[in-house]
Amino acid sequence: MGREHISEEILAKIDNSTEGYFLNELPVGTRLIVQTRNTKYDVEIKDGIWIKGHHLYCPDWTKVNFRGSTWGTSMLKLHWVGLEMHMEFWLPEFGTVTTSAVESIIKR
Repeated sequence: MGREHISEEILAKIDNSTEGYFLNELPVGTRLIVQTRNTKYDVEIKDGIWIKGHHLYCPDWTKVNFRGSTWGTSMLKLHWVGLEMHMEFWLPEFGTVTTSAVESIIKR
């Protein structure tokens, strides 16, 4: 499927989604502080992706199946945490979790 089947709005977002990180390209020990509209998340690269921050889903460090980020559509930018996007990860006890939009990312 080519780009002709994607809306102009989504194409613009794809082309401008340069502020962020591919988690699968970060070295072990990297930590991100991700502030979404509603919650602050700590994300750490260990033996997988670990997240802490949400009072219900991951109040303590929790290993997640991090899928990527979305603009609220079915399109997913795999392994990516990006500004103005919604992180998406999976937990066995909750299923797919989609966060509110990311407002800032600090790499440590």
